[in-house]
Amino acid sequence: MQECHNTTAQPAQILRGAFTITQGAYYTAQLRNKSSLQFKVLAFDVTELIQKMYVRGQYEDQYKGCEVLEFRNGSVIALFELRFTTTVANTAVRDEMVTAIEQNEGSFLGNFRIDPRSLQISEQCLAGTRLCGDKRTCVGINLFCNGETDCPDALDESEQYCATPCDGQFLLTGNFGSFHSLNFPRPYDQNTFCKWIIRVEPGLYIKVNFADFQTTKGNDTLNFYQGTGSQKELVASLSGSNPGSVWIFSNQATAEFRSDNSPSPDRGFKASFTAVKPGSNSNQVKIDCNFQDGFCHWRQDPMNVADWQRMNVPSYPPFTGPNNDHTYGNQSGYFIVTPMKMSGMIITVRLVSLELSAAPKPSCISFWYHMHGISFSHLNVLIVGDQMREIMFAKEGDYGDQWNYGQFTMNETSAVRVVFEAERGYGTMNEVALDDISLTNGACNYSGIVEPTARPKPTPPPAGATDCGGPLELSEPNTTFSSVNYPRNYVDNAFCTWYLIAEKGENIQLHFEDFNVEDIYDVVEVRDGRGNDSLLMAVLTGRGPFEDFFSTRNGMTVLFISDKMGTRSGFQANFTTGYHLGQPVRLFNGTQSSDG
Repeated sequence: MQECHNTTAQPAQILRGAFTITQGAYYTAQLRNKSSLQFKVLAFDVTELIQKMYVRGQYEDQYKGCEVLEFRNGSVIALFELRFTTTVANTAVRDEMVTAIEQNEGSFLGNFRIDPRSLQISEQCLAGTRLCGDKRTCVGINLFCNGETDCPDALDESEQYCATPCDGQFLLTGNFGSFHSLNFPRPYDQNTFCKWIIRVEPGLYIKVNFADFQTTKGNDTLNFYQGTGSQKELVASLSGSNPGSVWIFSNQATAEFRSDNSPSPDRGFKASFTAVKPGSNSNQVKIDCNFQDGFCHWRQDPMNVADWQRMNVPSYPPFTGPNNDHTYGNQSGYFIVTPMKMSGMIITVRLVSLELSAAPKPSCISFWYHMHGISFSHLNVLIVGDQMREIMFAKEGDYGDQWNYGQFTMNETSAVRVVFEAERGYGTMNEVALDDISLTNGACNYSGIVEPTARPKPTPPPAGATDCGGPLELSEPNTTFSSVNYPRNYVDNAFCTWYLIAEKGENIQLHFEDFNVEDIYDVVEVRDGRGNDSLLMAVLTGRGPFEDFFSTRNGMTVLFISDKMGTRSGFQANFTTGYHLGQPVRLFNGTQSSDG
């Protein structure tokens, strides 16, 4: 903490204050660290400003000094402590400072601007802070239970405040231990937040394994961070099932579990941690991964809007991802795949290696990739350094329902990272999967390697009464359509498209009278509009009923896709057109399914 004056006598009164700096400073992560140069410089400037506010003022003789406690985001919010030799009313102290700020006599503020309306003065801890056990020090609530001691008596990291509602623990120490979600193995509660600090002996790493893991995918998440406090770095964000092991290359880690406001039938997780000795730190160890035991030493890019998913079964929607992993050629093995994303947006995900050491000789990085689907997708593999970014491998399109081999030679004389970057295009019918990434010494051998050829984009089969249950384009009065053979079972390998058309200025209400398709494997996609700029409204599977869909435009697209085996009675739908029909549904990322 930065002090205005060095004094030894105990002050008669201590007040706490805060104001917002709107000009002359901007917030960075370094301002959370009281040892950083940025914190010390700004704290010195703030203490000088406060001192000048009392020079030649009414309380110049009573004012003894101040201490900057913390900076927060929001322009920059400065929290400080004021010391006086006699008791001074809070309102009088605030008025004195507001007057000085507004008058800015002698332009003492310099380049700084302070919002006088934001100024708070209190004898108690300010909003967003909590009193420590010494009954004097106030610490930001966000600094409690973060793994770093801020209160003089360490109250902010005590079990009294920090024991989780999940299992009653907070600080996990020793060479091994365990922790679990609330109620495990019964379903955890909604709106739950639990945090643990894992701390092992210096010089050791942490490995986390799961005896069981099942949470609502995408909604209820267990995050692991390397380190504690303001300097912690996200390592893994886990939800769904079968996350594999998590490696943390530090002797300290933070784990946080958060469930949303929806009830979940899932049982949660039981985790154990072990302290492990650092092994070989070679580039090969950092790269090699077959995803059988998690993501190995690879990290998800924290800037991802979604993450690579680890799987051992066909992904959803069908027809695009691999049926088996590459390592074993069956569903006992794992691979990673781009995330399911039912939306009209382009999704980019990145997988990043640890920093590789400069090597005197070239090395070969090889991997197996699976790119399949009717919508476009990209895969780039990059080498990224401090001042360089080079694409070493690039593919675009559909390379068939098979694993393909990729490789490139790396000959870097400085430290770099390897990045696998995959991009899923508009629509849902495309995926990129990876498996068996490895590094070997020496340049890659390209002899005998046959490069796969991207398949041309398929043309959807023409709609007709015999294969898709109706014409391609529908408008009033022809407003009813159905899957082929309805109400008898539809055919395998169907790919059907209907364009629903309204007059200019009108919108469309779509209603499914009956709906029964094979859950997960056969789907109906509903889109707002027509063509490349249409937006996904829903992907339907299983059994209805479903709520009606309202377009925001005068067009709507409906696609029906079935796989190569297993059919049901299908669906029948109708639509109406008009002006301002219903409330257009919010376009979302998700799947509606009610198989029963």
